[in-house]
Amino acid sequence: RFTAARGMLRRILAACLDVPPDQVSFTYSPNGKPTIANSQALQFNLSHSGDFAVCAVSVSRRIGVDIEQIRPLEDMESVFRIISSGAEQAEFDALPERQRVDAFYRCWTMKEACVKAHGTGLSTAVDSIEVLTPHETPHFIDCNGLRCRVVPFVPLEGYAGALAFDQEPDCGTPARVILHSEMVCSSEISDAHSFSPVVGRNWEESR
Repeated sequence: RFTAARGMLRRILAACLDVPPDQVSFTYSPNGKPTIANSQALQFNLSHSGDFAVCAVSVSRRIGVDIEQIRPLEDMESVFRIISSGAEQAEFDALPERQRVDAFYRCWTMKEACVKAHGTGLSTAVDSIEVLTPHETPHFIDCNGLRCRVVPFVPLEGYAGALAFDQEPDCGTPARVILHSEMVCSSEISDAHSFSPVVGRNWEESR
């Protein structure tokens, strides 16, 4: 699945750069965040879970995307205590039992997307990023000094997803993000299928 997802990423970036896929090369930050060696303007991020992968691409904006296959976790509430702030714990505890699994994955993907946009990896204390609030979207989050806009989405039934991109004042034009997804079953790596509801989806910031 990892190999198939990376192949999808290389094809998408090659199409954006108008070069053959084998000419797309990467460099890595000290925290392991990849960037395109021959194009600093084009920003991207990749996430995969189960048999599904999503790639987000933007121009100039730092970007992060995360998807997770929703499944019950025996220690879900213990994990949530670790990743959440006191205010988020109160919101979580107030939810009916039937809503907590979805809330957990929504919170997790939003935090992970912020961290991936920032590029700080495990050095970021995710409990300091508050995303589970009673307010409706859009969410504007401060992640270690980077102001992010975070947009939760449903990439496929049974999955949770979130997209984050920087919202700094000097970013210039409104954000335009392209989301692309594919099924990446490891038994059919050479014949991966595009999932039409998300493929080529453009997301433009409204003002």
